[in-house]
Amino acid sequence: MALMGDKLAKALGAVVAAGEGGGREVRGVYACDVLGRALARAEADCAWVTVVGHVNTIAVAVQREVACVVVADGAAVDTNALEAAVREGVPVLTTDMTAADAVARIQAAMKSDAKSMVDDITRFIFVEDEPRQADIIFAPGSADPSIPERAAELYRDGYAPLVLPAGGVSVKLGKFAGVKKKADVYNKDYRTECEFYCDVLQQSGVPESAILQENQSGHTRDNAFFSRKAADAAGLSIRKAIICCKGFHARRCLMLYQMAFPEAELCVVAVEGYGVNRHNWHESEYGVDRVLGELSRCGNQFVPDIKRHLGLH
Repeated sequence: MALMGDKLAKALGAVVAAGEGGGREVRGVYACDVLGRALARAEADCAWVTVVGHVNTIAVAVQREVACVVVADGAAVDTNALEAAVREGVPVLTTDMTAADAVARIQAAMKSDAKSMVDDITRFIFVEDEPRQADIIFAPGSADPSIPERAAELYRDGYAPLVLPAGGVSVKLGKFAGVKKKADVYNKDYRTECEFYCDVLQQSGVPESAILQENQSGHTRDNAFFSRKAADAAGLSIRKAIICCKGFHARRCLMLYQMAFPEAELCVVAVEGYGVNRHNWHESEYGVDRVLGELSRCGNQFVPDIKRHLGLH
């Protein structure tokens, strides 16, 4: 996990003896006082901790493309070394800490910075509100019954008089992907995600008369905009709505439904999807892939929309 050099200097209580302390990202830490070994093993973008303040230290740092040199134990740095560091653009930090303490402090700072990044991503992706009264409940499609089950619960609790499930067939498969959970309960030959959701909703106590269907969409953007077409065709004026979706899908759903229903006040009621939630997503490779995939899509899928909104094309 990257740590900016200025944060590293602050964590060490170090003096920036040469170069710009905040100019480079530090992506690791390496400690060694044997220059020949450092020349072979120091990794690019690391903070190299040493007690050797010699001009050759700077030469090795340049060769290995380290992010900065941390001269520990209050060791002196030669004037020639400082001049070379300025010339080559290698930040040099000096500290009275022992090398071992400096390494431990850098690792702790990197861990703290990583936690801050995880927290920021969590807050952005996992949007979740308390349920509130609405005109309709939107349920973007998937093969997971947790979403329509939660939507049915909201309906039974009186939060909205209508549910609008959305979803056709899988874009990749050209057919419904198959029920992911409780296939023994929801065991019909479903043709679309919408048909699957409707069965779950009705088995969960939502009458057919309270379900407005959208069965043509193949992805989240179409879930939202085709739901708009279905609502308009039914003559609905939607001022308040609930989006019921997977937690890691919440931000993108909210962004797209906001675009499709700009006049409506939307809230998100999320369910846990595939064992991934706001508390554990960063603990597994699968969770990280899911959440960072969503983070990426929240950017790249909206480039034309944002440029259009800003009048850039």
